[in-house]
Amino acid sequence: MPFHVPTSAIPILQDPPFMAGLLLLATALGYRAIRILRAPLVDADALERGVLAAAVGLGFLQFLPFTLGMIGVLTPAAIWIGLAVLAAFLLPDMLRVAKSAAKAASTLKHPQPPAWLIAGSLFLLVPAVITLLQALCPPTDYDALQYHLNGPKRWLQWGRIDYLPTLVHTNQPMGAEMLYTIPLAVWSDTAAKLIHFSMGMICFLAIYLLGKRLRNPAVGFAAMLLFMAGVPGAYPMRLGGGANIDLGIAMETVCAVLALILWQQGVRSNAWLVVAALCAGFGASFKLTGLFLGVLLGILVLFELRRRGETKSAAIRRGAQVVAISLLPLAPWLFKTWLYTGNPVWPLLSSIFPSRDWSPEASRGFNEYFKYYNWGGSGGKFLSLSARKMIVFGTTGITLLFTALLVWRWKDREGRYLTFVAGILLAVSLWTTGLYFRYAIQILPLIFLIVFMLVNERARLARWVPAALLAGSALFAVNYVRGTWAPTTAAAMAAATGRLDRHEYLSREMPIFPIWDFVNANLPTGARLLTVGFNASYYSDRYCYVPDGYGRSRIRLDEYENFVSDLRRDNIRYMVLTPAGSTADLRTYNPSRNGIPFAQRLVKESGRELCAAAQDKLYVLDTLNAAGANTWTHPDTGAH
Repeated sequence: MPFHVPTSAIPILQDPPFMAGLLLLATALGYRAIRILRAPLVDADALERGVLAAAVGLGFLQFLPFTLGMIGVLTPAAIWIGLAVLAAFLLPDMLRVAKSAAKAASTLKHPQPPAWLIAGSLFLLVPAVITLLQALCPPTDYDALQYHLNGPKRWLQWGRIDYLPTLVHTNQPMGAEMLYTIPLAVWSDTAAKLIHFSMGMICFLAIYLLGKRLRNPAVGFAAMLLFMAGVPGAYPMRLGGGANIDLGIAMETVCAVLALILWQQGVRSNAWLVVAALCAGFGASFKLTGLFLGVLLGILVLFELRRRGETKSAAIRRGAQVVAISLLPLAPWLFKTWLYTGNPVWPLLSSIFPSRDWSPEASRGFNEYFKYYNWGGSGGKFLSLSARKMIVFGTTGITLLFTALLVWRWKDREGRYLTFVAGILLAVSLWTTGLYFRYAIQILPLIFLIVFMLVNERARLARWVPAALLAGSALFAVNYVRGTWAPTTAAAMAAATGRLDRHEYLSREMPIFPIWDFVNANLPTGARLLTVGFNASYYSDRYCYVPDGYGRSRIRLDEYENFVSDLRRDNIRYMVLTPAGSTADLRTYNPSRNGIPFAQRLVKESGRELCAAAQDKLYVLDTLNAAGANTWTHPDTGAH
């Protein structure tokens, strides 16, 4: 296990130049792809071409570390070589993109943007800068430490993409995480967080451009502003400070719709259709639920071509081609998942595809938890299961009904298309994951655009509209500062500028961090740990297993004897326990509740405390302990 994630001593000076270079490379890659497709560039303005090229290029760039990982050469040297080869190949495009960006910036004054738009944008810079400072801090958000960064780190330690026994989400598409793998290998984990921040900024700009194209700058700005502010459970601007994937999916979704509108409004070239399908596919490669967008695009293309007078067979063929193209970026991930779990669409359809370490019973508990219990009160305190089912059924039905009525009432095709896509995607999200709005975050920009398009039909550019938008942007900036400034932003600023040492920052922000320090300094190189409770293991250089409550049979939680037997089988000799933490309670899958009770019994019977930090404790399991290997081995194959 020789690999260690590099770090930046002064992130604010070291990471933005790297991110700028990587984004330039990705945009050049996307621009080359768009030119190869012979898209009519005159249909789009410079900013539209830029955001679409960035979205396409970032989508393609994920396959550099993916390919290296699948062939077993996922090393910093291989990634540097891959980046260098791409840069040499794309140098003319990189120069062209840089010149186009400089030219677009110089021509912003002609014509002069409205004063309210300039002032509103300046207000929005305030939360953007605060979020940037948070992005430049060492990772502390749970999802990033559990799998968004932890999965790529383990693959870099092994030098290849492989099965991670109990990091459940790494068995799903991880296109955004592949982008994070690049800086994790060659630069820093704070630069990896900047990738998500950058995708958020591209997404915000794309929302504005889509609203401007559909109606006017006021509609675009209003939708962008409301999306930045978010809704309860989904705050996009705040998410931009962590290594999440939400804003990457939203970016690809908005860009897919923007490319579709370019095709619908422009000359009869199918190139923008291909761009739309690719963006939809890249969104699915970031998260499996994105695959529905490609299907909806295919349906819209079918109806549009029929309206234009195409034959039914030609329209169906073209729509099917769009769906097929949207599946191409997802296909390598489905193959990877099938290769390691036996189920290409894990965790779905486990009763059809026998799935490694995953049972149909656990799958039902998993699905029911995320559909009915992951929203509306912790653990379902106030609502019964039947009430939750009625809420999901009712909101899904209302969404479909309202979508149908709005599509019928729209006078222009763009409004109908946007409403159809947003309404069906929202209904699918409600039906599959309930009312947890973060899972629908990529749909929110489309919904907000629809809202303000409807408002625009009545208000147009009335005098009060710019004033309201300016006041809204100022209010958002003030509230963002009030909600994040002290002490979070002060610490973030100190860490980002290097005035607060990384180690000191992590010790202050993460009570468990001293335990990982102890683990890395004192445990054998090949030691394996069980982490129980909310103690994500990214900062552990030793491999960690998680009895995550999702009912996986890798570490069984049905009987205590099976639990201990599985620890012995996997040579797990240490445990980090957070007694006040929890493993997911899947309600209808009772073994999921046994994680902490079993762990507490085991440490009582055979544990010896080695280290403690706040409520977190590290134990050596004496009765399980044997002479551990001092070399790193894969948990399944035993290979070095």
